[in-house]
This record gives sequence, C-alpha cells and structure tokens, in this order.
Amino acid sequence: TKDAAQNEMHHRAEQWRDRLIAEGDEAVNAFATEYWETDRQQLRSLVRSAQKEQATNKPPASARKVFRYVRDLIVER
Repeated sequence: TKDAAQNEMHHRAEQWRDRLIAEGDEAVNAFATEYWETDRQQLRSLVRSAQKEQATNKPPASARKVFRYVRDLIVER
C-alpha cells in the first residue's frame, strides 16, 4: 500500500541519517554511491553540523536537515 511504502521510505531515511551522523564521510560516500544525485559537499556539511550539535548537546536542527535531504533523494526514486 501507499502508506506502507511511505513508512518504508521514512525508516530508510532515518537509518541513513543515523548512519551518516555516526560514520561521517565513509557513510556519505556509501550514500552517494547508492544515490548518485547526492551533492556530497552539501551532505558532508550537514553531517558535520549535526555531529557538532550532537557533541555539544544542542537541539538537532542539522540532524533534521540531514533527514530531509536524505528523504527527498529516496522519495525521488
């Protein structure tokens, strides 16, 4: 169903977001290999900001941006 497909995309985007923030550049390269439309520089910048926020216990504004960026690429497929 449409809801199940949307749910799956949402979970995939969450998993990628978490992996990107945890692994950094290595995960950015893996994501860009799977989603060739990726702007690596933009994604790297978002990931680094999210990592800084996490390290300093700030609100996850950049993590949300990483999620939206990843989700938008996944949905385009």
